[in-house]
Amino acid sequence: ALPTVDYLIQVGRPIGISQGYRIEGVGYYTVDDFDYAGGVYTLKPGIHDTNVAKYVSPDLNAIRPNGQMAFPGAVRLKDLNGDEIANQQDYEPIAEMQPHHTGGFGLQANWKGFDLNAHFSYQIGGFIYNALGMQAVNAMNKDTWFGRNRLAYTADCYKLYNVDASGNLYMVTDPTELNNLNKNAKYPVALSESGYVVDQFIEPGGFLRCNNVTLGYTIPQNVLDKIKVKNLRVYLTGTNLFVLTKYSGLDPEVGNSTLTPGYDAGNYPRPITVTAGLSVTF
Repeated sequence: ALPTVDYLIQVGRPIGISQGYRIEGVGYYTVDDFDYAGGVYTLKPGIHDTNVAKYVSPDLNAIRPNGQMAFPGAVRLKDLNGDEIANQQDYEPIAEMQPHHTGGFGLQANWKGFDLNAHFSYQIGGFIYNALGMQAVNAMNKDTWFGRNRLAYTADCYKLYNVDASGNLYMVTDPTELNNLNKNAKYPVALSESGYVVDQFIEPGGFLRCNNVTLGYTIPQNVLDKIKVKNLRVYLTGTNLFVLTKYSGLDPEVGNSTLTPGYDAGNYPRPITVTAGLSVTF
């Protein structure tokens, strides 16, 4: 991915700062950024070009003038140094990834024969580098660009192709059809061979997790005396029942290595389990 070094280690700064590009506007060029004539999209005056992503579709050469890299759906990044093009000179530090505070707390309650025990963990502040989501959107393999199995993020990417009534794939060039096809697009077109780190995938890492909850009930002693049992308790235990977070990935607890905190390259999520039990003393 570009930049090739995703984390910044620098004297005078905290350890574990992500770096990359910052999106501009909605994060991709729209039809309104171009003058359209004869099937070609030419950037309007004042709209800077881009030279970050390498797109694998040869069809793009037909819809943009020679020397222009941008097209509807291409990633649109901020030109930070003012040279009128987004390129490898325009990445910068994005966020301090380390959380401000982590911890946990528990609850315990009893009422008549019922007992309740619960434990929660939390993180305040910090960010997560969603490398798995980023790769799904902007780092594809040029040899399998249409057939590759991809994550659900791709469904929200800008689309340049559609399927006609006969089931044939065709490239959409008409501005009105492109707008209608992409009215709910969240990410740029997923046709970039070269990955790029962008602040859109540096996400808030705060969360509240319910680690476990146990609800039990002890049968009253006057009932147990009739069946010659000293103690009888039934209980139900659930682990990892829910996580409250703004993170779009599978699990906000991705680990915090010293130099690359908050890096999520596809950590397997924790399972939800429910266990029923019976404790008997004769």
